[in-house]
Amino acid sequence: MKKLFYITLVFLTLIACKEEPKNYVTLSGQITNKFSDSIALYGFQSGVTKTIKINEDGTFKDTLHVKKSIFMLYDKVASEPYTKVFLENDNDINFVLDTKKPDDIVFSGKGANKSKFIKKFDSIESKHLDFNSLFELSKKEFDNQIKLFTASNEKLLDQMSAIDTSFTAILREDYLKKVDRNTRFFDKILAIKNKFPKGTPSPKFVDYLNFKGGNNSLDDYKGKYVYIDLWATWCGPCRAEIPHLKTVENKYHDKNIEFVSISMDAKKDIDTWKEMVIEKQMVGTQLFANENYDFRDAYVYYGIPRFILLDPQGNVVDPNAPRPSDPKLIELLESQNL
Repeated sequence: MKKLFYITLVFLTLIACKEEPKNYVTLSGQITNKFSDSIALYGFQSGVTKTIKINEDGTFKDTLHVKKSIFMLYDKVASEPYTKVFLENDNDINFVLDTKKPDDIVFSGKGANKSKFIKKFDSIESKHLDFNSLFELSKKEFDNQIKLFTASNEKLLDQMSAIDTSFTAILREDYLKKVDRNTRFFDKILAIKNKFPKGTPSPKFVDYLNFKGGNNSLDDYKGKYVYIDLWATWCGPCRAEIPHLKTVENKYHDKNIEFVSISMDAKKDIDTWKEMVIEKQMVGTQLFANENYDFRDAYVYYGIPRFILLDPQGNVVDPNAPRPSDPKLIELLESQNL
């Protein structure tokens, strides 16, 4: 009887010592070449956003109560995207990231395998639905890439489904949204190609505020090629193109071409626009649309940054011109015998 008592006591002690699952997730890491002193998490499924402070040395640590979801981790101030991470309670996720080498991010800790899997999962999109390549595809080619993209995703999900069906359900929802997003985007590309074949007279903008004073209209640049950059101060990818645009402008500074950047910022953000033009030492002609979006919308607006190349007669050369960071832009400009 006494023996049974001790066995029971030991059993109860083991149960009592067993650690209960935590109702929160711990997220920590270190970011090299950080943009600011805070990062933000946005949950794709939950819609939750949380801000986390970054220490001077780039380290951070916080706990969150979450509904398991894929989260985008991005810079709170600069809106620069960092990475995707999968969070669920009772996990302890750590990652090390150099923003200059985002593909080399290293995840570790309890639950980190799912974030590693998402990284692998996202690489399928860059392989089959690369943003720049979409402009060059025919409808038939695009449909074929969607089929390959879908098949590749399903194959990868099959490898994971035996481990966690709820996780694969979230990933399936995510990639189906990508199919929908890319299809709608490609439809707009086709609409742009149909509306603006080469040589089509360009829509015009009138009396946009010039950073240096006065106002300018598209007709002011007749007789020159015009490379138009539609951008905004809040747009991370737009800001990333600024150094490349400066390089291209410098290369063609004495040629018959005008580089015109048009801010899509709201009227209330005009001072922010002016400050960024100064801070980034932006070159070329800097204009402010002042919420007059007729020109932007006439070009079948799908988002920014957006680049447009016009010839000296004001006709369209390319309604979806390559970005300054894309070597194809130099090829395009050289083909115009500038």
